[in-house]
Amino acid sequence: MKRRQKRRLNRRPKKRQKNRQKRRPNRTFVYSFEYEAREISKDLKIPLEKVEHIIKNELNL
Repeated sequence: MKRRQKRRLNRRPKKRQKNRQKRRPNRTFVYSFEYEAREISKDLKIPLEKVEHIIKNELNL
């Protein structure tokens, strides 16, 4: 076995990055609310901004 190969085998494995979702909030959660807001605004014929505002107030975001 060559010296270089031995060295490669003895090296520690690279550390893998931790789950990215822990670092940033889950975007699918936000997208689902945007979709719901659009559906509600269509059904009630209210502008989308008002619906989003109401949802954000309810969630205290």
